[in-house]
Amino acid sequence: MNATVHNRYSPAVEEPMAAGFIEFIGGKLGRYAQVGTQRYWTPLRVLLMFAVIFLGLAYLSKAYCLESVLPGAGLGGAGSAGSSGGAGATTGAGEALLNWSGNRQYTAACYSDTIAGYTQFSYNFPYNVPVADAPKSPVLSTLFGWVMYWISGMVGVVVRLVGLQIAPPVVYFAVTAVTLSILWMITVRIMVDLTGSRVWDTLLLTCSPVVIVHAFTHWEILSITTVVGALWCLSRQHFGYAGVFIGLGISAQIWPVFLLLALYIIAGRNDQWWETLRCTEFTILSWAAINIPVAVLFPHTWFRYFVDVYLQMWDWQSGFALLIRETNWLGFDRATTLNLVTVGMFSVLLVMIIAVIAQSPSTPGVPEVTLLLLVAWLLSTKEWSSQFSLWLVPIIVLAVPKWRLVFAWGAVEAVLWYVQALHMLGKDHLGLPGGMLDFMLIIRGGLLLMLVWVMLRDNIPHIPKTRRRAYRKHTWTAPQSPQWEASLWDFSASADRSPATCTTSRRSSPGDSSP
Repeated sequence: MNATVHNRYSPAVEEPMAAGFIEFIGGKLGRYAQVGTQRYWTPLRVLLMFAVIFLGLAYLSKAYCLESVLPGAGLGGAGSAGSSGGAGATTGAGEALLNWSGNRQYTAACYSDTIAGYTQFSYNFPYNVPVADAPKSPVLSTLFGWVMYWISGMVGVVVRLVGLQIAPPVVYFAVTAVTLSILWMITVRIMVDLTGSRVWDTLLLTCSPVVIVHAFTHWEILSITTVVGALWCLSRQHFGYAGVFIGLGISAQIWPVFLLLALYIIAGRNDQWWETLRCTEFTILSWAAINIPVAVLFPHTWFRYFVDVYLQMWDWQSGFALLIRETNWLGFDRATTLNLVTVGMFSVLLVMIIAVIAQSPSTPGVPEVTLLLLVAWLLSTKEWSSQFSLWLVPIIVLAVPKWRLVFAWGAVEAVLWYVQALHMLGKDHLGLPGGMLDFMLIIRGGLLLMLVWVMLRDNIPHIPKTRRRAYRKHTWTAPQSPQWEASLWDFSASADRSPATCTTSRRSSPGDSSP
């Protein structure tokens, strides 16, 4: 039995929420419990089982928007097939249509960009289009959606051959959901490794209510998998490979850049730059490998995405939207003003984060710093799309695994999704008032700030011994000071720890290198 299994942490020790459930199903581990002897129902298999269950619930949450009807079935009303953002368009005469009649994407809160965005793709390369039709997502996400379109086209042929009448957007959504589910299972597997003997903290990921409502809202799982992969590489000091994953993540969504920024903040605190620069080098190379060919061949359509980001106005769940709904103030009616305020607010928060970390008695880990940066950006940005909250889940699990607080935040996120959907119906269709949406946004923001406060309280001055013993201890050796080690992943490193206390370091000397 390895050390990780022998020292496996039981959530019943510190988590009242878990303790009550464990007591219900049989009680805590006894003195002579044989931990790790179960041959089949290992923690990994249990966690993967829960992941499958919650992914199934995520698919069911979109099911009402996946109804297919035959042409001429008498659809009518706002949001009917073919009139809801193009979601109901078909690719051939006689094919089934997607039924979004009666604004069901809002009344059932089953809206998905994957369904609505089906018609933006064709069998032609997605960037070989007029500038006005340029993709609305970064390159890797766009290419992912295009590949799913091709695969769904082949699956659709089989569907028609067997006589099934299924709308092409439904086939596309199903193919995309299966692919994203595979990526999510890979993410869960990596998280099991990252959490070490606190393996049951991964339940916060697999069983999060956010997964139910947003796993298939967009392609966010693609960037999440790359970030978790980068964290795994960092935990083993493979800075080059970590950079590759970060570059791929930035090509899918912008938020993985905060992982790289976290490395720079930690490097500045410890005066350790070599590893961070190596990671940056590979980040640039992997990002360039995805983006440069597209930028060279289709410069106008590639650049159009950045223009759209600049010109975009506030999103429904942003702090700006809350302020405008409550005060009717129109000071943010111009994109330039909105961008300046957003950049200014995030810059102030960034300086505050750097100051807190610089003055902390111990070096925080990458997940902690990434969480601070990500929350700061979400609270100050003009665009907080609902599915962006899914980014936070794996980072929160690693940075502040407080079960009751994390599940409470996830539940609020799920309720917020339904409140926003009903609010978007509008007054003419008896939609919920903006005040109710703003109330939920305030609760969500308060819970996120509470998570940050708990993390700062528990992790910055010191790390609880149970977590210090639980997580894998892979150190980041400082080339400038071989006699001292500062940790990226151990969370518990401080200036008074000598190499003698870091017995689990994978690197035998500061001169060792890894990809």
